[in-house]
Amino acid sequence: MKKAESLSIEFGYSWITNKIYERLIYLNYITDNKALTLEYSKKFLESSFELKDRALISRAFVMVASSYSAVNLSDSAYFYLKSGLRYIDDVNSILKADILVDIGEMYYEKGDMDLSENNALQSDSIHPNPHAKMLLGKIEYQRGDRLKAKEYWDHALSTNDVKIKKDLYKIIANYYAEVGNYDDAYIISLKLDSLNDTINKSSKTVQELQLKYDRAKSESELYQKILYALIIAFLASIALLAFLRFHQKRVRSYNSTINTLTNKNETYKSEIESFSEKVNMYQHEIGLYESKVSNYEEEICKNIEKIKILKTSDRSKQKEIDELRDNISTLYKTIMSELQKGNKIYETIKNKKPIVHYSDEDLNSLIDFYKIINIKVFSGWLERYTLLSVRQYVFLILEDLGYDDYDIADVLGVSDTTVRSTRSRIKKKTRL
Repeated sequence: MKKAESLSIEFGYSWITNKIYERLIYLNYITDNKALTLEYSKKFLESSFELKDRALISRAFVMVASSYSAVNLSDSAYFYLKSGLRYIDDVNSILKADILVDIGEMYYEKGDMDLSENNALQSDSIHPNPHAKMLLGKIEYQRGDRLKAKEYWDHALSTNDVKIKKDLYKIIANYYAEVGNYDDAYIISLKLDSLNDTINKSSKTVQELQLKYDRAKSESELYQKILYALIIAFLASIALLAFLRFHQKRVRSYNSTINTLTNKNETYKSEIESFSEKVNMYQHEIGLYESKVSNYEEEICKNIEKIKILKTSDRSKQKEIDELRDNISTLYKTIMSELQKGNKIYETIKNKKPIVHYSDEDLNSLIDFYKIINIKVFSGWLERYTLLSVRQYVFLILEDLGYDDYDIADVLGVSDTTVRSTRSRIKKKTRL
């Protein structure tokens, strides 16, 4: 499914991509991968809006609401569930029944048993629904009618939905324990443990496979970008070397002119300055390494000064050129070392692990690395904002990766309040 997702996105098969998201939601749902279920539910909703299919949009809203409910974010779950109600007349009976029972669950959590029961009964009348029967059982149990509650739960046990069956096992085991039937409570508990073991084992396997695929895909894309960057750097180095050789000939010509025409001294100085400007301009054109080469401008200027010394030096000019070449090679090795550090930190945040132990200098390496792999986005930040700090750039990177406030707070090791205040400060730095 992950491979199919990549191919359908690459070739623009929107309908196929939408179906793949739906299957990946179900796969992660039954294996209890809550975070991935929520992630693909949001993708499914976005894809459904792009297709402008009201039935799919309604189904997607329900899935996102259920995903938020699974991670105990009730307010978000209610918001998405209510948003989906406007499309309820465009869906089939099965989906309509699912929406109504989810609304019933919402009222149950709020303590309104009458409205909860009304939605559950309406859902079950439209399409026989184990989820609705489980909810009706919980309502009767709250009202004190244990026998009727148990009858509803027994009917609901026929479901093939492992998540509903898991919840039913918990409810029925507690019921048996409360009425003193400990033997049956023990048997149900064993079934629950067995189901949990199956889900946990599948969950770990499915999650590992998805993460492994995403990691391999990310590494492949990263290696390709680094390869392109290295090729550009190699070609730039060759061009720079050719330029230096060309300039060596000009320096020899200047030496001859200085020895024979001392009155041309000012003209010679002007040519040296012109050469310096050309070297700086060429340095600016070295593709994706522009940001790092500028940090070593002082070293490059020293090389230029060595060129000036050639007019009075008796040493071999080729030796001087070789030294310049070695110096430039060292600069590029230093650049690659810092990019590797940035890549390491990038992998850390891709895995949603904290980066609180990294210094601002380390995070600068991350910013330089992200500038290389996503230059278009970074250029947009430079045009939009002014005088951003290192931490604010890292915040923008996390947002660009699609992380919500909860994930950003975890990665940066800060509170939700700090995340909101950081976003506010960034907005204040928007260029007029």
